[in-house]
Amino acid sequence: MMAQESTPFIIQKAAERLSQNELLNQVNSFSYESYENFKITGDPEALTGPGYKKTELRKTLKKTQVLFSERTILHVYDSIKGYKEVVTAAQMPGFEKPVYPVYTIIFQSQFLNQKDYIILDQRFKNPLHSSRTQFYDYQIEKDSVIENRTVYKVNFKPQPLAEIPNLLEGTVYIDAVNYDVVLFEIDTPGELNIETLHSFTYNTNAGVWVPLKRSLYVKKQKTKKELELFGGRLEVGNESPSENQTGQDLYMILEVDYFNYELNIPVDFGKKGILTEIPDEAIGRPESYWMNIEIQKRLIQQRN
Repeated sequence: MMAQESTPFIIQKAAERLSQNELLNQVNSFSYESYENFKITGDPEALTGPGYKKTELRKTLKKTQVLFSERTILHVYDSIKGYKEVVTAAQMPGFEKPVYPVYTIIFQSQFLNQKDYIILDQRFKNPLHSSRTQFYDYQIEKDSVIENRTVYKVNFKPQPLAEIPNLLEGTVYIDAVNYDVVLFEIDTPGELNIETLHSFTYNTNAGVWVPLKRSLYVKKQKTKKELELFGGRLEVGNESPSENQTGQDLYMILEVDYFNYELNIPVDFGKKGILTEIPDEAIGRPESYWMNIEIQKRLIQQRN
């Protein structure tokens, strides 16, 4: 079968099973941890436009020049009680307490089963969702092998005649047996460079792919038009340089690592009715806590 003929079927199957293949629909319960670090550096005036969350981020960056934030989160799920996140530690060097409005910004979608994919609080049409596939062209590059499993590598891009904003371009790797997403990448080179990644690892005990890493990289040059990060389109163009311009770029980096998976065992769900819980002890963790997290990350990287 030619690649052009089989691609729609592969994407259709992946889209049909998108929610079914999510971890919480594959197991009765789970718990796992994540370490998240976020860094933004450059010109705070590049964060333009109104909005409380964006204003707080701009003010914070002006104070520190470089904003760095890190968190650890316990993710728990029970088929009866549902899903929740417990922030086990959080810190922003230079501040006594984290600037909480920054945490309310959705820099990147955590899951891939929604019809829209979020980047910097903006919604883009998810090329993997069944209600969005008509906006994209798909092309199989080649079969490949990841963790001893055959996968399809499929490129996606907006249809040539689709004059619709907020479309994406990138690559997805799909498991040839269960049509689960193994790797998902977005890359928009040019004046505004955005790269995103979702990678998964195969859990042989449960027979499912589980999140391994998620990342977002954004670079915006100072000599481009100011960037509407929240509530506007990602449009940039050339500015005429002036003597007052510093030529400083704006960089954003978000990296999330997932580890310590426990599947299909009883979990301590804690308080009900709270999607995100932040216990008092999460703030002000000693340096030894973060050093231990770094050791765990390195061990995981060595295994993978």
